[in-house]
Amino acid sequence: MVLEQKEQIKKLISDKSHILIAIPRSPHGDAIGSALALLTYLSNMGKRADIVSPDFVLSSNYQFLKHSDRIAPSLTQVKTFIITLDVTETGVDELRYDLVSDKLRIFITPKNGIMKQEQVKTAESDFKYDLVFTLGVQDHAQLGIVHSAHSELFHKTPVVNIDHDSSNEHHGHINLVDITATATGELLFSLMKEIGKEYIDKTVATALLTAIIARTRSFKSENVRPHTLSTASELIRMGADRDDIVKHLYRTRTVSALRLWGTALTHLKLEKDINLVSTTITREDFTRSGATKEDLIDIIDELIINSPEAKLVALLYEQSEADKTFVTAHLSTSKEYNALDLLKGFNPVGTKRLAQIKLSNKTLNESETILIESIKQKMNP
Repeated sequence: MVLEQKEQIKKLISDKSHILIAIPRSPHGDAIGSALALLTYLSNMGKRADIVSPDFVLSSNYQFLKHSDRIAPSLTQVKTFIITLDVTETGVDELRYDLVSDKLRIFITPKNGIMKQEQVKTAESDFKYDLVFTLGVQDHAQLGIVHSAHSELFHKTPVVNIDHDSSNEHHGHINLVDITATATGELLFSLMKEIGKEYIDKTVATALLTAIIARTRSFKSENVRPHTLSTASELIRMGADRDDIVKHLYRTRTVSALRLWGTALTHLKLEKDINLVSTTITREDFTRSGATKEDLIDIIDELIINSPEAKLVALLYEQSEADKTFVTAHLSTSKEYNALDLLKGFNPVGTKRLAQIKLSNKTLNESETILIESIKQKMNP
């Protein structure tokens, strides 16, 4: 069945010319590395491709990857509006336009005679993209406005859904979903070899190994399999530099980030009955450390790696916007839990493994208590 799917995907790619690669909002490094690998791979095949992730902001950790600046935060111009004017009898002497009060006016002066309304026809072009890949996307909600504003594109264009998460809802026309795989990058590498190994260069191999290292936290996570290690070994033989990847992902911590980690550790709490580790960071903690919000996801990763008994990790911090103060909470879960379900009632956004909420009119300590009690109630109703 998997081999048949790969053959279908291979034929789809060969028949298409402009391909969209969609990854979730606030994507994991696995999705980022996989998307950049696929972008380069398709380019090596002579195909045009673009990457989109809703409201995407590139973390400094991944700027070393080639083409990382090509991940767009939104989709534009998926169709073109066409105006056709028959000038067989009149010809064209002059063409100009202006934009007044959000109204586009087009002025055409004929060479001969008078132009009439009957000469004008309008139409919409086909979609700019003729194939869509979704990588690490469990459902349409993870694509946010990219899907909601362009649902027709995803409905009428073939969608290849590649993922390793058991919560994937098989939303594609072709679903290459393997829950035994460790990372989306691992699945993608297998597909690429089936389609054409000759298109895998050093840039592709580096991005794929980055995806796998990010997903496994440099092979420290519990889901690392022998096949994962053999895949990594093969990618290294193809030119991927493991040491360089690890350096950019894990060895470029600033002193400010380390100070923030220390603060997070001093605030650490453990709820043994639900295997939840939580910590809080105040606005003053950010000021004293000199760190930024970008450093927070790294803190979650470190807590997961160094707290093997924790099935849930919660990080809460204070934010201010437009003279309003609120608390943002991130919840990371192991594979047997669903972060979106556990945060239901708080309007969560994110994925089933990492979701976030905002709490207004509450102190940091109040927010932590409310969050933990709500999770306990959902786990032990």
